[in-house]
Amino acid sequence: MKALAEQIVDLDSAEIYGRVVGVRGLMVEVAGPIHAMSVGARLSIETGVGAAIPAR
Repeated sequence: MKALAEQIVDLDSAEIYGRVVGVRGLMVEVAGPIHAMSVGARLSIETGVGAAIPAR
């Protein structure tokens, strides 16, 4: 199991870009490549000032 965990850490992350099209309370609606996103996916929303907001 330890060897598998080490291999997962070595995987490259994918950078896929989209855009925020709406916000309702805590729900953020995004547009982009739908095939790359799923319910429960971890996303990072970049702000205009260079900060990143983690989102699930």
